[in-house]
Amino acid sequence: MLHLFLRIRRDFSGRLFLATISLRAMSTTTEWDGTSRLCKIVSQRLGIPEESASYVLQQSKRGSTVPFLARYRRDETGGLDETMIRQLLDMTEELREVERRRAFMLKNLRERGLLTPQLQEAFERLVHLNQLEDAWEPFKEKKTSLAHRGREAGLEPLAKSLLYTEEHLHNLQESLGCVADGERLFQAIVVEEVMRCDEIRHIMLAECRRSSCVSSTLITTPRKRSAKEMDKDSLENIKKQFAVYDNKRWPVQHIVGHRVLALQRGEKKGVLQVKLIEHHRSRNVFFNWACSKFAGTRRSESLQASSLLQKYLLAAYEQLVKCTHATIRRDLKKSAEKESIAVFGHSLRHILLQRPMRDARILAMDPGFTKGVKCVALDENGVVLTRFHCDLKNEEAMKDYITSCVKKMALNKIVIGNGTASRQVADITANVIEERKLSVEYAIVSEAGASVYSVSDVAKEEFPNLDPIYRGAVSIGRRVIDPLSELVKIPVRSMGIGMYQHDISEAELTRALNRVVESCVTCVGVNAAVANRYVMEKIPGVTKRMVDQIVLARRTKKLLSREDLRRIPGMTEAVYKQIAGFFRFPNSPNPLDNSNIHPESYPIVEKLMGALNEEQRVRVGRTLQGMGEAELKELADRVGCGRATLELLAVELASPALDPRSELPYAGLFRRASKKADVKAGDKLSGVVQSVTTFGAFVDVGLHDDILVRNIDIDAVHVGSVLNDILVSGVDELGRIQAKHNGGAKHNGGSQSRGLTIESEEILTSPTELGGTQMLSSSLAEVREERQRLFQPTPPQGEGDQLGHSRSTAHTSGKEVKSQRKREREGRRVKEAAAVVIEITEGGRDTICPRKRHRRDADKVTEETRPATAVPKGSTTDSNAVTDACAGDFPGSRGGTKEDEMQHAVRSALNGGRRSPRGSESGNKTEESLKEPRTKPEASAKVFVF
Repeated sequence: MLHLFLRIRRDFSGRLFLATISLRAMSTTTEWDGTSRLCKIVSQRLGIPEESASYVLQQSKRGSTVPFLARYRRDETGGLDETMIRQLLDMTEELREVERRRAFMLKNLRERGLLTPQLQEAFERLVHLNQLEDAWEPFKEKKTSLAHRGREAGLEPLAKSLLYTEEHLHNLQESLGCVADGERLFQAIVVEEVMRCDEIRHIMLAECRRSSCVSSTLITTPRKRSAKEMDKDSLENIKKQFAVYDNKRWPVQHIVGHRVLALQRGEKKGVLQVKLIEHHRSRNVFFNWACSKFAGTRRSESLQASSLLQKYLLAAYEQLVKCTHATIRRDLKKSAEKESIAVFGHSLRHILLQRPMRDARILAMDPGFTKGVKCVALDENGVVLTRFHCDLKNEEAMKDYITSCVKKMALNKIVIGNGTASRQVADITANVIEERKLSVEYAIVSEAGASVYSVSDVAKEEFPNLDPIYRGAVSIGRRVIDPLSELVKIPVRSMGIGMYQHDISEAELTRALNRVVESCVTCVGVNAAVANRYVMEKIPGVTKRMVDQIVLARRTKKLLSREDLRRIPGMTEAVYKQIAGFFRFPNSPNPLDNSNIHPESYPIVEKLMGALNEEQRVRVGRTLQGMGEAELKELADRVGCGRATLELLAVELASPALDPRSELPYAGLFRRASKKADVKAGDKLSGVVQSVTTFGAFVDVGLHDDILVRNIDIDAVHVGSVLNDILVSGVDELGRIQAKHNGGAKHNGGSQSRGLTIESEEILTSPTELGGTQMLSSSLAEVREERQRLFQPTPPQGEGDQLGHSRSTAHTSGKEVKSQRKREREGRRVKEAAAVVIEITEGGRDTICPRKRHRRDADKVTEETRPATAVPKGSTTDSNAVTDACAGDFPGSRGGTKEDEMQHAVRSALNGGRRSPRGSESGNKTEESLKEPRTKPEASAKVFVF
């Protein structure tokens, strides 16, 4: 340091050195202030103490892992579990990215001279990255865009005059004609100016979320390459699968997540056209806002300028709706992906935590018709004893093989994969056990991912000399002996337990599922004496190099305790502290090495034994479990630890070497059901749950395909559960068995009060989850409540009055909705029959259609049947015109084209609040009903009003 100081002083006279010191100190302070601000925001959002958030962020920055903090630092974190800690870290990461992007955007706007106090405040209010990017989109510098070219041509001042002033614009068309493609460039500037208004973007987004609908239509002629490249039969089969979505609509607020993913899959395959359709009310909201925002809409001297402004505002509206719908579709997709990931993680956790079958010597069978049945015999540790191949056509020879292998190898279990030909193999196995009196049980287990594993690099490394056709059978057998150790070798996306897992972001899914695997491995712990390297690599903080050293030390008998783990080459004290509690050593001289107690807590155990005057650790644990809160707090102060640490020690000492999977079921053992052709309505079946989704569970009942069972409790039923009362209700048009669970579904008032339903059944409950993590229903509740807040926002005070639309209620009964829709339909029918077109002619008199005779009745009925719509305060806009713009469900319901309806809305809104002669029985002149004078229009001009 001294040498560096002298060198810098000689070259720069010491000034640079002092500046560097000051800069470093300032950067540290700024970083601390930023972290403090993040902690405050995160703690407020998650409802946790700010001290807990600050501690987690500091420790995470220093290298602490989530499992370590959740288990061994509960006193400091305030008892946060893994889920909460991960949410905290993810939210902090997002906020940091938001701050970074916001700083860049504000700097860019400031340099371009576009930043105003109002715009800066709007950007600083945004706290989500997607919202920030949406707000930034209109301000991006696109040098090839029409608006940029128009500004370079000098058209921007003229565009702002058109929007923001009422002055007469002379020779507007001539001015535009002087620039090549001038009108297009001029329109692009006006549209971009409107799009940059933060207020209307938020207004339209909220309105479209409330009132738009998702529409899907089956495409008769495929346009996407994926569909064109299919043969005719394959295309027809896919169309048949998605025919149920033809000509269907769902309100944006109420469409369920799995349906969003199904529509997305159909659209990706090129057989569905999916789009969002806005409500008529959206146009009225936009043009009423435009009238109040832009003074140019009140221009009366120049009909040419008014006509151009109407055209440009219409283009701006269409562009705004397009961007808004893209945002809504993105939000729907994101919410649906979160649900799918939550369901996948739930099922994966229960598969990984299935109870291992100790002391099982297994005959694993991978069934098949073409390549026959591949059989492998495994000992208690999963070591391959022998292998053979059977042909289903020679049943007697197969029975001889099974009998000989079971007796010679002293096997006590037979495991059959549930793939093709599994039913035939199960029947033969059951017969041979009964006929030849074999003392062996057979099980049918999932073989999902076994074929992927058989050709993977992991399998080649593990079994370099074994034929790949037998590797799948080894995987099937080993996942019964120790499911966790075997299933971590298989790519999680290949397990076949998800819900549309191939239609969601691969990066997000992989990240979430790797967290589940990491959580399961640390929950169970790793037996350092026998665990394979792939399980050890899942412990956070353990590298492949460390695993190599651990395996080497294990072979040389130098790894018997946690102290030996500390001496592994490359093991630093910081890493040892993070991982030591997750390794178990059954043969260690210290019994605590085979528990979840961290080595740093060993002295506390000794103090507890002395304080309680007990020599047996089991009694110490039971004594601690029988203490009250006050006693525990006093004892924790005496031994120098926190209460949460004392509770962990009590559980571990009372149940030494406890495996959290010991109370869970094995892989489902049961006999197969009848053939599919024999299944009929009214039959009762039994099966093992293979996958859980938000709309039911897929159950293996012995048929070729799993059946979907609805009306189940997704918290009480998980992968591996046995369902005994499955009632068959029939077969649908695609040949799929329809069934429901007679056991009924559990209901929970809390879920009902949140308005959370799963498809047709309310099955959200709140039991306790394994390992202290969230139940599936709780995870789904969080996702759906977040979506409800997004798609049913509460409008600000007075928003309904200012924007001219009625407020939407979050909870409306079905009868009220049907009644309201019926009244709207009746109002539209009468309105169509009584529509009046008013032509303002040169003389300024009304020319009314022959249907004028219906007007009195029409006005009377529509006033009674239309939904009430608020009018902006201080506005003179005709309430009939506003209500008419809000009438109807979606475009096309009023008759005429969409463009005609838009022109009606535009011209009605831009009429400046002047009252039309609706309801005039004496044929008064139009000029007499206007509240302010207007220049006489040209003879050929026709203005349509409501």
